[in-house]
Amino acid sequence: MKINLETLHLQQQFGIAKLKRESIILLSVVVIIITNILISHIGLRIDLSRGRAYTLSTSTKKILKKASSPIAITFYVSSNLPTQLLPIKTEVTDILNEYQKQSSKVQTQVQDPAKDQKIAQQAKDDGIPELQFSQLEQDKYNVTASMFGIAIQYNGKTEIIPQATDTGSLEYGLTSSIYRLLNTELPKVGIVGQESTLNPQTDTLSSLRTVLAQQAQAEDLDISSSSAQTLDDSYKTVLVFDNNQKIYSNDEIKKLENYIDNKGNVIVFADGVWVPSDLNGSATSANHNLFNFISNYGIHLNRDLILSSSYELVNFGNGVVSFVSPYPYWVKASVLPKQAGSFANSSHLTLPWVSSLTLSKKNGFNVEPIVNSVNQSWEQTANFTLFPQNIKQPDPKTFKQYTLIAQSVNKKGGALVVIPSSRFVTEDFVQRQNDNLEFVVNYIDNLASSGALSGIRHRTVDFYQLPTLNDSQKNMFKFATILLLPILFALYGAWRLAKRK
Repeated sequence: MKINLETLHLQQQFGIAKLKRESIILLSVVVIIITNILISHIGLRIDLSRGRAYTLSTSTKKILKKASSPIAITFYVSSNLPTQLLPIKTEVTDILNEYQKQSSKVQTQVQDPAKDQKIAQQAKDDGIPELQFSQLEQDKYNVTASMFGIAIQYNGKTEIIPQATDTGSLEYGLTSSIYRLLNTELPKVGIVGQESTLNPQTDTLSSLRTVLAQQAQAEDLDISSSSAQTLDDSYKTVLVFDNNQKIYSNDEIKKLENYIDNKGNVIVFADGVWVPSDLNGSATSANHNLFNFISNYGIHLNRDLILSSSYELVNFGNGVVSFVSPYPYWVKASVLPKQAGSFANSSHLTLPWVSSLTLSKKNGFNVEPIVNSVNQSWEQTANFTLFPQNIKQPDPKTFKQYTLIAQSVNKKGGALVVIPSSRFVTEDFVQRQNDNLEFVVNYIDNLASSGALSGIRHRTVDFYQLPTLNDSQKNMFKFATILLLPILFALYGAWRLAKRK
């Protein structure tokens, strides 16, 4: 009887434990189902890419918050696209979805003009052009006419991106278009010393003018005494260029000083030493008459040329014979950490034939460097050897760091920025790389528009090669990878066996 009672008691305990286990399992399943139902409409994504390439920039988010009416974004994309554009279509759609998730005011849609004549006509009315795409398929060369553009509409106004195939710069294009639609009047930017030729082929600032037009009204200014144009506070920023031809008069310099005193912002692109672009001829001291003007604000432009161990590779040649060579006169430099947050697209700049700047204290102004060379840099002040094969290796004892871009900010408002390289954003140079152009446009935006568009990243994901390994290192990693998992299982098994004993 005693044994039966004990057996019954054990059975009851086992039944209760089994019931508890089944209840826990059932409760867990119910909790998981309910949790899935509750969070099914909540999107969660973590961007672990370098520079957060798949996340909208802070500038974009701030601009979207200013919308008081719906922003309609229509992506016109034909279904007869070449195969190579299909992944780009997906990327564009994903970016548009980010805008819609960010703001309830943004309404996006994808329309196919190839399947609906009304949609095709609407796209044409919005200004979206048909683009010619060519592809080679099954040994046949085909040319198709397709649309791949975006129309942005707000309060009856329309902005378009005719060809949205460059996903890297698409966020900047979209946000700048929305920025223009939200603002009834864009800030004015004056350009002095480089007049437009109205021909993109000969205009030395064609790319700069094109990009500036997305966020400002860029106008050529003649501030000479014979001109009726005035340099007043309607211009938020003025760009002053040295072209080795114009000598600024004392009257023009006085106008620039008065403009800064009235809280204006001036960016000067001026050489300390002029170098002919084709290297035919000798380098000569610059003759723009801006040295004293710049010095009045605590920035001294030196008559030298800086060379650096951090340099650009340059293609030299005459169209018949060419060669690529390291060129220490084209200095690669980094934006200082204090400034880098405002210039996310251009952490590295290239300054061709750049002179150094010496900074001094100026009452009422904050004078500080923006870009410095690396420590392994040196200078030439005379007898310039311009051809790469003639440049001699310097004595390491002469190495030092130089200030290459600086600013002097008036504590009451107004600023002077000096870039001692006249070709920093000219057309023949920015075609090689865009970092310089993005740097200047962001800086203008900071000065003229309170940084509304600065910091919008170029959507690229960097791929990094593995470090170079010798054969013995490769074999070590190979055998370690092969043996690691079996060793871990063996150790775990030995631990479990010892625990049982």
